[in-house]
Amino acid sequence: MILFAPGAWLPLFGMLLASGLWAVSIRRVSFHKWHGSVIDAVFWQFALAGVVMLAVACVIEGVPNFSEYGWRGWLSLSYIGPIATGLGFGLMVSAGPKLPPERIVLISTLTPIIGYVSSVILLGETLLPMVIVGASVMLCALTLNALPKSALKKLISKVPGQTK
Repeated sequence: MILFAPGAWLPLFGMLLASGLWAVSIRRVSFHKWHGSVIDAVFWQFALAGVVMLAVACVIEGVPNFSEYGWRGWLSLSYIGPIATGLGFGLMVSAGPKLPPERIVLISTLTPIIGYVSSVILLGETLLPMVIVGASVMLCALTLNALPKSALKKLISKVPGQTK
């Protein structure tokens, strides 16, 4: 955002706000004691968040003309809604109490990678080199964070110029 639209403070503020709220939700999911199944949580997430976001989208964007959607539009909508969002939220709810927040955050960074790769495979989207580089960096960070501390220390000790 800063590179491509310098001076665009409102989108930057929106991204910072979204990042902060996302961090709060990760912490809440990590320490919340769920009473019910993951399916219950996914249902309520769809029911509450879905209805609120649908209303907001209709006010801001207008009511869509669903008859104009082709099979690719319906496939995209189905994937973005129940499949990606529902599965992602369900996995977050089930992993939350079992993993530390820093692991959950890194694992959830797979969401855009999975979304992008599936759009390339299912919808014929173009695979961009810049996205491949970004996904590679994200996967490296995820892998490094998954290493045990002893393996990470051993790896760092092999880097030339490092002292113990």
